[in-house]
Amino acid sequence: ATYCNIYAYDVCFLAGIFLPRVWWKADALRRLDQGEAVTPRYDVTIHELNANALCDWLDDHGPRFGWRRTLDLGEVQDAANAGRLVTICAQRVDLNRSGHITIVAPEQGAETAVRSGGKVVRPLQSQAGSRNFRYDTGGTAWWTHERFRKFGFWVNDR
Repeated sequence: ATYCNIYAYDVCFLAGIFLPRVWWKADALRRLDQGEAVTPRYDVTIHELNANALCDWLDDHGPRFGWRRTLDLGEVQDAANAGRLVTICAQRVDLNRSGHITIVAPEQGAETAVRSGGKVVRPLQSQAGSRNFRYDTGGTAWWTHERFRKFGFWVNDR
């Protein structure tokens, strides 16, 4: 019922930025690290990444693919405005429930981030999921909700 991870993957793919839809399982990664050839086999050596798993992937592997974590929402919006790919990803406390990932959209015309005292408090976002929107500020800083155990703002510098 939610497709935020697919949407984020599609946007990244079309921009030529790597964000995986599937990734290696731990045993396959170990074997690859040892120089062994591993055949991609669904649910044997690779598995699909939902938004919860993408949060871990960004932490563990993202920097090798140009993803850099930041804590500054102004930097997040500025990077998107400059044409870089930026995402907000949050992992649920209950891993059996969907996490969430959005793309930070560049500001244009009336579509802008929410600022308070000149600082960005909610970047302009685009998503597909239980609620689809091309541009939105999310109404709240959704990633801080108690249902999420961790979140990250990620800028791709490639």
